[in-house]
Amino acid sequence: WDAAADAGTALVLERGLRPAFWAGGARVTLTEPLLSGTWYAVCGSWDPAKRTLAVRALPVVNSYNSRFGPVTRIAPGVAEVNVDEAPALPDVDLLLGAFDASDARIVRGGYNGKLALPCVYEGALGDGQFAALAGSGAQPAVADRLRAWWDLTRSLDSIFEEMVAAER
Repeated sequence: WDAAADAGTALVLERGLRPAFWAGGARVTLTEPLLSGTWYAVCGSWDPAKRTLAVRALPVVNSYNSRFGPVTRIAPGVAEVNVDEAPALPDVDLLLGAFDASDARIVRGGYNGKLALPCVYEGALGDGQFAALAGSGAQPAVADRLRAWWDLTRSLDSIFEEMVAAER
């Protein structure tokens, strides 16, 4: 997302913990907010065949990552809008947790939560593929059309140890 030009694509949390996907001039936002203290798989997609822009949130609840137990049923969320043209990608860097800007000023936005295993696919995932991806462990369970994937937890211990050693 180019914050200076207000263009591009972005998967964001809007006020009230509501996931939204922005693409070009179109935006789609979930009507129901996410529950605080609960992990979610969140997906933004543009489907050129259906000409739709969508945002989905699927709770990923287990006994380790939520204030709720796995027996608690939390409904997934989905919102979809029709869009006439494909979103254009601006010439700015991909950032996780912030927006870039083509005006060479400081990066904008800021996310102070946790991100884990972000990925990019070529094309929209179906509901079953998204559910499989949400249930993935350390590797994405859906490999078809996977274009980028980051394990943001890899080597955190060694990075922390290097930072501590550098301060000494």
